[in-house]
Amino acid sequence: MSVGASWQCRVSSVTALVALLLLAAAGPAVADPAVPTEYESQITGVAPATELVELEVIGGDSFLEIAVEPGHRVMVFGYGGEPYLEIDAAGVVSVNERSPSKYVNDDRFGEADVPEFASADAEPLWEVVATGGQYAWHDHRTHWMATDRPPAITGDSIQRVFLWEVPMEIDGVDHSVVGTLDWHPPPNSAAPLIGAAGVVLLLIGWRRGGVRLLGGVIAVAAIAALLLSVSQWLATPSVARVVPVAVLPPALALGLGVFAARGVTKPITAVQSVIVAAVALLAYVFISLNVFTKPLLPSFLPDGVERFATAAVAWAALGAGVVAVATMARVVSGAPETPGGAG
Repeated sequence: MSVGASWQCRVSSVTALVALLLLAAAGPAVADPAVPTEYESQITGVAPATELVELEVIGGDSFLEIAVEPGHRVMVFGYGGEPYLEIDAAGVVSVNERSPSKYVNDDRFGEADVPEFASADAEPLWEVVATGGQYAWHDHRTHWMATDRPPAITGDSIQRVFLWEVPMEIDGVDHSVVGTLDWHPPPNSAAPLIGAAGVVLLLIGWRRGGVRLLGGVIAVAAIAALLLSVSQWLATPSVARVVPVAVLPPALALGLGVFAARGVTKPITAVQSVIVAAVALLAYVFISLNVFTKPLLPSFLPDGVERFATAAVAWAALGAGVVAVATMARVVSGAPETPGGAG
């Protein structure tokens, strides 16, 4: 097989691989995890006041999480006033299978189908879903239920969308959890994008390391992407965590980057590894673009750190990939390989 034909075959293989990675990352999930958002829901109080439960909104406005002190019973009521969620004195968490709210809450926007047997007037049918007295769910009273911005929101400042209330019963006493929902304007992502570009361009500009340097840059960027993915996954309540398919592209890139950085193979093979790794990282960045457009990010990392790191991954992949492709083009055109690798 000629060099040109071999190169075309490899390009086709890379294209197919990246397509599979994107399909895996964008495919259907078994749950509905928190995602970057422009809405922030906050609990302002419980009336009457109590220390028997701890409540928190997770993922900006995505989940309402409750933790109940042992020895106490809590009942959360659904949208039709029906029993929806029960946590007993032993910490066993059960959901009413006949509550319409149970099915509506499976989806962030409430688009799930409600079976005919579910009714607010039906006798509860309880299913155990967790233990330990803790649970989180999409409560649609606490967030905006449309993809479009609320009509009343104008300008570029933080604005109140509405006040909300979730009724529950604690040890037989009626309580109301109250809170607010605010809209946040898009972030200014210019600083992390420009800053990350400067750091990575300095690394790419140091050409004496050749293809081994490119492999090292790719490996470091892949580690950063893996840390970002894991942080986002851990920030989602366990009940809604999906298989973290977003780690697949950076995991592939890490392996290929280490392979190229070790310098124990032919330089041209290492260059090919860098190209595939760069495309995999760019696929990861593609499915993470909303970290630059949404102000509130579901992650254990500060928002600014996450944006800077994602931008650095993008620039590292783009810079290393461009250098590697240029090197491969020289080989295809018949120029001799550089003994020390690309660069």
